[in-house]
Amino acid sequence: MLYHFSIGFPKNVVKVSGIFKLIYTYHAIKASENDRYGKIQLPTVLNVDSVLLVEMEVVDGVMVKGVYRVPYDHQCDLIIVMLADGKVKTVWLNYNSDRHYTLDKSKYQTI
Repeated sequence: MLYHFSIGFPKNVVKVSGIFKLIYTYHAIKASENDRYGKIQLPTVLNVDSVLLVEMEVVDGVMVKGVYRVPYDHQCDLIIVMLADGKVKTVWLNYNSDRHYTLDKSKYQTI
């Protein structure tokens, strides 16, 4: 099941927590080299407790994937799609002023 922070996260989910040494997939590395806003400098670690969890995928009450919004520079935030083991599936930059007012709420579960 997929949840978004603006709709609400379930309270009974085992969430990913802590500091992760990030493991980038080939796809994530290529995405960082070809982002529309320029080449992305990829962080080596991520403290998921200190950044915004935007979206989570939950299987059997356990969070298996998270989408995190990380401050990047004065103009952009880095979006990191990470599995629970620290493997990064993809990355991209978003303007930090972007608030996704066009979010398709039908893709997400409600609590």
